Amino acid sequence: MHGIAHVSESTDYERTPPLTVWNTGKDDISLISIQKSFKEAPRYSCYHKKGQKKGYKGIHSVLYLNRSMASSDKKPSPTPAIGLGSTLPGKPTTLGSKLIESGAMMLQSMAPVRQMNLHACTFALYGHDLSRQIETHHFIQRINQDFLQCAVFDSDKPSARLIGVEYIVSDNIFETLPSEEQKLWHSHAYEIKTGLWTLPGMPELLQDPEHKSLTKTYGKFWCTWQVDRGDRLPLGAPSLMMSAQAVDIARVNPELVKRRDRKYGVSRGDAKESRVEMAEPEWINPNADYWKQHGKGFAIDVVPVEMKSSGALI
Repeated sequence: MHGIAHVSESTDYERTPPLTVWNTGKDDISLISIQKSFKEAPRYSCYHKKGQKKGYKGIHSVLYLNRSMASSDKKPSPTPAIGLGSTLPGKPTTLGSKLIESGAMMLQSMAPVRQMNLHACTFALYGHDLSRQIETHHFIQRINQDFLQCAVFDSDKPSARLIGVEYIVSDNIFETLPSEEQKLWHSHAYEIKTGLWTLPGMPELLQDPEHKSLTKTYGKFWCTWQVDRGDRLPLGAPSLMMSAQAVDIARVNPELVKRRDRKYGVSRGDAKESRVEMAEPEWINPNADYWKQHGKGFAIDVVPVEMKSSGALI
């Protein structure tokens, strides 16, 4: 048994112990999920590779993962791609490669990249672990007034690492999405109103029109490179990210904010004060920020599945 292609609800926040992994000594490991009840002590079940029960004590579910596969809420196996520092493995860029790139800049249009005309700095929280929080830099392309797409980096330096992508839609578009899709999105009103989101280098007065429209938007952010855990390469499955909210477990670490504010010479407190009269959305769809209503996030497990084919390959 190889497993089931799977996007699963994560366990309840804070009060549930971590998942337990049993190594069978074979090619597969069985991943043991924990009963979700807060009232009873956690109970476990271990399954053999072929799915035979062993020591069953009543548990919510059992998943299977191949040792080489990945999960968005588990650390990958030991590898040189994990370590201290942000230096990527690999040789320095050669002069020949630099010359080719210089020529390409003159001869190619690079049209999609040149349309990224806005830089925003904010903070994001891992959807399966809100205690993990990162500073993010969104380089934004406006497709139209109701749809933005963002390349997300870990800094605004030339050496910045591309860590994910976020799509931003207006409330009008969001309301047309299926309810299951809406659960993957987060609202922006709180992070805008409280000064977490800023456009570095731009006076607050010039940021104001953009922020007024963003308060009524929703975002879906997939993080593909978990740099905060020391990954020197993008490893594992993507993680769904959430925005800060006015709930204790979803408030951004003040030290992260202070560090950002010092770097850009801004003040979250001043920004929050200047935005206090900014109109808030009349209604935030409860399917967004799904964890607030249900205490659960989403994680992705990568497992083998049968390939689909429409005919013989050429």
